[in-house]
Amino acid sequence: MKLVSDVFALTYKVLAERTQADPQGRVTVEGKCQHEGIKNRNGRVYPKGSWGKHVSEGAAFKKGVLSRRVFGQMEHPDDGRSRVNLASHVLEDIWMGKDGEVHLRMTTTTNEHGKNLAELFKNGLTLGISSRGSGDVIRENYPGVGE
Repeated sequence: MKLVSDVFALTYKVLAERTQADPQGRVTVEGKCQHEGIKNRNGRVYPKGSWGKHVSEGAAFKKGVLSRRVFGQMEHPDDGRSRVNLASHVLEDIWMGKDGEVHLRMTTTTNEHGKNLAELFKNGLTLGISSRGSGDVIRENYPGVGE
């Protein structure tokens, strides 16, 4: 097993009601963050069902997200481990959409990293989002990610 890291273009919308009502200036967005069955920017394909088992109700990862224990940072850490002192956002929910789409809702933090990310969202920039985990890369007809 090795660290597998993938980047996907985050397609998102700012949740204006929550963002405007937040006195601390946090920005909440929802959007598509991954897609099973299609090649991502790293040239890998997540097989159908590979994300679903992690984001379904009761799954350990989903429980972590719902309890606000899953966060991220703006830059990709070399060792794959996010540092809480560099957190720019926290995941609030993650779910499967139609046809293998993976969607999430996240809110920026109030530290300088979160404020920087909030400004990027407010300005409508196209941002990449990465997923990290441990596993095996399978190369057959196309490079895929093993379970």
